Amino acid sequence: MIRNGYYYPDEMYEHLTHINKKTGKIEGTAIIGCCFGNRTAGKTVGHAIKLIDLFNESGYTAALLVRTKDDMKSGYLEKWWTSKIFPADDYEGKIKAFRNRDIQFTAEKMTVDGMDFCYCIPISMSAKMKDTFGGARCATLLMDEAYQTGERLLMLGVRARPAMARIFDIWQTVARNWDNAINLTHIIFLANVSERDNWIFNDLGVNTFFRPDTKRTCQKGIYIEIVNNKTAAKAVTESLMGQVMKNSISGAAQFEANQNNMFLDNKAFVVPAGLDFKNCVMQLAVREYTLGVFRTSLGMHISKINRDARIPCTCNDVANHTEHTEFDPSNQWGMMLQEIYANGQMTFQSQESKGLFFEYINLGGGSRGAS
Repeated sequence: MIRNGYYYPDEMYEHLTHINKKTGKIEGTAIIGCCFGNRTAGKTVGHAIKLIDLFNESGYTAALLVRTKDDMKSGYLEKWWTSKIFPADDYEGKIKAFRNRDIQFTAEKMTVDGMDFCYCIPISMSAKMKDTFGGARCATLLMDEAYQTGERLLMLGVRARPAMARIFDIWQTVARNWDNAINLTHIIFLANVSERDNWIFNDLGVNTFFRPDTKRTCQKGIYIEIVNNKTAAKAVTESLMGQVMKNSISGAAQFEANQNNMFLDNKAFVVPAGLDFKNCVMQLAVREYTLGVFRTSLGMHISKINRDARIPCTCNDVANHTEHTEFDPSNQWGMMLQEIYANGQMTFQSQESKGLFFEYINLGGGSRGAS
């Protein structure tokens, strides 16, 4: 919601699980939020104000997710609040009132008037923080600038694991030791509008229900909104910066994505083709879907298909294991196909097929238990 030129995540938090103050019951249909939008739209400041409100009204704390321990040690937490949030001022004056309180920082924690308020958690250290995290009532895990251009897959840690798997470890760690913690602890991703083919959407299966023209939707426990702050977009559009970018070969696409909220569908390797099931060498089970792996003259082609009983089927998630679907705990097919993709020898029937493929390799049964 845009009020007086400022963004506030009111609609998102109406959909995220929360306690109804009148009935005392838990309401809401989402536990993860994705907030994307044009640059300078006020997404970060708006969500920071919400963290302040939750702290003042309910005593909830929050945590900023960073990628590595080095990010945390370099003072990300303090820089985020003092450089991004405190210089801004909302029309209600909440930030100004908050920054005048007794605020102290360490690399790991921010306190307000002597009370814990915000933590900093490196995703790559997810295994270690299971035993070391001592935060209380941490209701929000927030990741700002959550993905970078071209980031279709994000692996973190000394023993590389999918970033989302590590975030889920952190999620389960912080969601404990207070009433309704499991139901009220949320993950929120903030990013500028960019490719739909990104590690967050691919891992969470968002591309199976999210379309380029979607502005707001809530499905499968995930709330997604595209923030369109027209005032902010207009300021850039009418500036000399905007004029130069619009006339630039490289800048035009970035301008459309970052200012006009256009999702850039990364069509790389999406090549629809006629399917010959004689060349289908394996089927991959991904949730309720099936991907066919077809051998081609260029390498492999992946397509979402209807299950064919004549062709072997494998999965790397034990939940999909049945009499007719072999369980591949070491994720041999996933690793082999990931290498083929990395070598540029794989094509996809559709964007959805591509998204499901990334979901499959990210689930990697063999990597789940690694730390």
